[in-house]
Order: sequence, then structure tokens, then C-alpha cells
Amino acid sequence: MEGRPKRTVRIRTSLIRNLVLLIAILAGSLLTVSLLGARGAIREVSRELIQSKVSSTEQRLQAFFDPIRDNLELLRTIGQLTATVDPENTATLNRLFAALTARHPQISSANTGDAHGNGYMLLRDADGGWRTRVVRREAWGSETRWQKWSAGGELERVWKEDLDYDPRARNWYKGLLERGGPGIYWTKPYRFFTTRDLGITASIFVQPDEGEPYVVAFDVLLADLTRFTQGLEVSDHGTAFITTEDGRLLGLPRHASLSTPDAQRAAFLRPVADVGAEFVEDASRPVEQEEGFFRFESGGEVWLGGSHGYALGGQQLEITIVLPQDDVLGDIHRRRIELALATAGALLLAVLIAVRLSRKYSRPLRDLVAHSERMGRLELDEPSPVASNLREVDRLAAAQDRMRGALLSFSRYVPVDLVRQLIERGEAAEIGGRTEELSVLFTDIREFTTIAEGLSPAELTSHMADYFGGMVDDLREHGATIDKFVGDAIVAFWGAPDPDPDHIRHAVEGVLSCRDHIRAQNRRWREEGKPVLPTCFGLSAGEVVVGNIGAPSRLSYTALGDTVNVASRIEGLNRYYGTEVLVTAPVRKAMGETFAWREVDLVAVKGRHKAVEMYELLGRAGEVAAEEIDWAHRYEGALAWYRTRSFAKALEVLLKLERERPGDLSVTRLRSLCEEYIGNPPSEDWDGVVRMQVK
Repeated sequence: MEGRPKRTVRIRTSLIRNLVLLIAILAGSLLTVSLLGARGAIREVSRELIQSKVSSTEQRLQAFFDPIRDNLELLRTIGQLTATVDPENTATLNRLFAALTARHPQISSANTGDAHGNGYMLLRDADGGWRTRVVRREAWGSETRWQKWSAGGELERVWKEDLDYDPRARNWYKGLLERGGPGIYWTKPYRFFTTRDLGITASIFVQPDEGEPYVVAFDVLLADLTRFTQGLEVSDHGTAFITTEDGRLLGLPRHASLSTPDAQRAAFLRPVADVGAEFVEDASRPVEQEEGFFRFESGGEVWLGGSHGYALGGQQLEITIVLPQDDVLGDIHRRRIELALATAGALLLAVLIAVRLSRKYSRPLRDLVAHSERMGRLELDEPSPVASNLREVDRLAAAQDRMRGALLSFSRYVPVDLVRQLIERGEAAEIGGRTEELSVLFTDIREFTTIAEGLSPAELTSHMADYFGGMVDDLREHGATIDKFVGDAIVAFWGAPDPDPDHIRHAVEGVLSCRDHIRAQNRRWREEGKPVLPTCFGLSAGEVVVGNIGAPSRLSYTALGDTVNVASRIEGLNRYYGTEVLVTAPVRKAMGETFAWREVDLVAVKGRHKAVEMYELLGRAGEVAAEEIDWAHRYEGALAWYRTRSFAKALEVLLKLERERPGDLSVTRLRSLCEEYIGNPPSEDWDGVVRMQVK
């Protein structure tokens, strides 16, 4: 027996055999215990399912109320910054509130009110149209003025009524005033003045930058809350309802006796035990109860229920769901099947795990090789750590990580994409370029010198790091190549080194993303007491020479040519025209009506004889306010009159635009030219082109 060779087995075979056996024993034990203990599990699973359904119902209720909260906060913010939500401008309020109530049917009506008793109401009608009411207590007394609008927005009727209505006496106004402070105020259920329906109201203060404060409020009918609760699919035969803290019904359950409007009106604000639906009344008398879960009997069946508090402003509502236990047992049966499938899946997983463990000693080395190959391609993002209990492997991994860190630091000073291409082609960087169609962007911060003077070097570098970080991330996300930083300016282009047939679209999207980002940043910095960094953008598209420019010992991958110069020049013209984003005609023509534009002027920039058509990029089509589009079209009309030497007609339009937007530099400039040419007409060879010497 001493000379008999020792029997061996491969690690992979041993791991697979032992792990499969272990998982089979564990999974079989769990399955057996689960089947034997099914009765005890029913209670626990029932409670978990009920709690899950209560939580799901609460999330849906949150989604029901969220549009009301969000739109009130939005109106408060808009009302603070602009005159869009002007309680004196009923035409604007009609458009705004009609759109809101149409989009969010849970808002039955919208109201405004101020300290002088001035009020406005828009009420959604059952025929799809709406009514509006205007109150001026100090000016009109008890007289109210009404308008009836069709679903298509046509005015059908105008009339007056003598009505003792004062918004200052309404719950949503008084309660908000008494509570004080910011945020949304929710009333308790009450009967509405106009419709006599029961409901609740959410209101919020709006404090404009200029003018007196006022209140905006949205009404929610208990009938609409009931449509929400009766529409919830809790289970095959279950339902949900909502009550006040003292047990009075707000959102009714789904039941045959509560299916008509008259029956619903009679049930609103009644105690649960007195509503007329058997299982709901029986739910108020549970035979077993614990926190958030209860069991009761109704109609010879066992029912399960659960409830959870829901805070609405300063009041506490209660969300309750009830369902027959048989609905839950179907879920438990499905869980048994799922457990059996999980057991089979665990066995399969054991085999896969065993195969992975069998490769334990080779995987660290393969990972190190893969990391080295990634570094060779200059893919320097943080790799997953190499885990090993082998000292040599750990030391090699640490040395490799130090090498990656050094390359990562170096990569921040060079165009990594370009170097990566050279590595892939096996070439060295050499002087040379090629002609390509690119989109070129220049950005700059207005009054940066003044801003910098007010900051210490440490504060300035930290502030600019925050600024550049967000801008560069947005540009790269939209496929831009960052050419260089020139002080506070960024130069970037699209279409090289990687070809991009859709480079203009990506450039426009990138510019809009940067514009929106820096607007949000400026709002945050202003709140933090930091200097804002208003940024201008100049975007041009056309032929450039792009490539490696410089000396043999030091190269820069950049773009040169007229398109680059024009982008730089029009960026500077933003200050002259009071705009943020100016683009050239090729950009406007390529993108068409995908975005909203305003033609600003025809300019011969410094160093260039041929005139450049400049357009202001307003935003994505469909996202720009109709008022802004209308204002832009009227400006373009004035510009057209100006170019045809119809200066008086142009001046008439410009004066209106200037009254709407005092201080707009583009309007002021064109208006001044029209006034000058009316008194002193230009020569016959005048072509309407502005000759600029702006750098």
C-alpha cells in the first residue's frame, strides 16, 4: 500500500462538487422548512403584502398631489422673477391656468387674491370649457365680472353678478395669512363658495420683485380624490380609501353603493362606520390589529387591511386599503412557485460560482494584464481593484496604480483623444493639418476683470474650477473637443479628431446645456454670496484647418481659419447686443426649426469684409415661451423694415418692443439708428450692414 500513488482531484472539480452539494442541502432545507411552516408564513407574508400595497398607494397619492405642489412652487418662482403671473392681467392668467387645469385634471379651479380684495378665479366646467371670475372689492364692491370659455378657448359669454365674495375671507387666504411663513398651506375640507362642492385648497404666497404680494391657490374636489381612490387597483377585489385624522371619509372606496355622484356627496366627511359599504364598516371593527395591519370579517369572508398616515400640510390624513384574504393567498401560492424556482436557480448559481472560484489564482494576473492594456490605450478611469492574497501580485498592482496616476496627471495637459488615436495607428505626433467642416465655439465671462479684482487668488481659482468643471463636463457630454482655455474663455469644436456628420446639432445642444447649467450655477452662487459669472457664447460652422500646429518640440492640436475668427468675433458682440448666445447663418440654416431663433443683425466683424448674419439661439423648439417667440418675430419684422429703408415703420415697432423690454441693447441700437436715419437718411449705396471693430 505504501507504493500506491495518491489519488488527486482538480480544484475545479472539487469546488464544483462540494459547492453544488452544499447549495443543494441548504436550498432543500429552506424549501422543506418553508412548506412545513406555510401556515405560520401566511400571516407574515400577508402583513408584508399589505404594507407593500399601502406603500404603493401612498406613492400614487403623492403623485396625485405632486403636480399641485410643484405648479404652486413654480408659479411662486415665476411670479417673483417676472410679470408672467400677474394677478392684474386676466388674459395671461386665462392662458396659464387653463393650460394647468387641462393638464392636471385634479385641479378643479385656480384662484388669486391680494390684500385689497382683488381676486381672480378660473373654474373648470364639466363640458371641458371653463369660467373665469374677477373681483375688485375696493373698486367694484360686490360686483363680480364673469366670462364663459369653450373647450376650444373661444369666449362664449360675458356677464356681471352682484355677489358678496371677498378672497380675503376665504379659508385658503386667511389660513395662509394666519400661519405665515413660506411654503404651501393646505386647508381642511370645506364647501367651496362658487360650486358648493366639498374639497380642499392649496395656496402659496407670491412676492414679486416689484409690486405687492398676492396669493395663488388650487382647489381639489373630494369627488376628484374619490375618482383617484376608486381607480386604484389594490387587488382583484380590494379597494382603498382616505380619511381625516378623526375618521371622516375624503376619498371613497370602490363599492356599488358609492358609484353615483349623489351617493358620493352624501358619504363625504361621514365616519367610516356610517358610510353604507359593508366591508368598509366592518373594517372599523377589526378582530385582530397591530400597527399598520388589521384583520376583520365581512360577508362570511376574512379580510385584511392596512393603513398609514399621510401628512398634507399641517394635517394628517390616513390611507387605508382592504382586500379579501383569498386575494393574498394567490400571491402566497405564487411565492411558493418562486421559491421552488429559486432553489433550482441556486443550484445553477452554485455551479457558476464554483467555476469562478476555480480561476481564483489566474484572475488577478489576467486583471493586471487587462489594466496594463487599458493604460496602453490611455483609458485611465479608476479600474476595479485587483484582489489577491499573493504579496507579489499586490506589489505589482500598487506599482501599476502609481503608473496610472502619473499618466492621469499628464493626460490633463494634453488632448487625450488625439494621443489615443496616434497610439492606435502607431504614429508619432507631427506638424500638419487638414481642411474639415467643423462647428467652433468661443465662450467668455462678461466683466471678468472686475469680478477677479474682488477675489483673492485662492477664491478666484476655486470659483473658476467650479465654473470650468461644469462647462467642460457639459461640452464633453455633447461630443466637444476642448481646444484650449484662454484666461476665463473656453475654445471648443465639434467634428474632429473624430468625424461627426451631425456636429452642428451636437454643438447647439452642447451650447444650450452650458447656458442652462451656468444660469443654474449663477442662481446658486448668488444665494451663496459668491460672484455670478454671466457667460457669452459665439458659435460658427464652416471650413477650418484642423491639426497639429506649432514647433517640432511643442505641438497644439487646434483649428484655424475664418470660421474660428468669426466665432470669436460674434462671441464678443453679445455684449453689444445684450445677448447670451449668437450663432452664424450656417448653424441656423442647418438646424432649421428644430430650435427657436431670432435674427439679430447683419455685421461685418473686425478683420472681415463679408457680412455675417447673426442669430440669437433662444432654445429648443417647443420649450421657449410663446411671448418670447412673438417678441423675437416682431423684432425681426422691425429689422426687415429697417433694411428696406422703412425707418419710420421699423421705429414704430421698436418703440413698442422697448417698452416691453426696457434696456434691451439690440432694440436700443436699432431704434437709435432708425431715429438717426429718419432725420439724416443714409446714402444710396447703404446696405444695412453694421461695420464693427469689436475684437
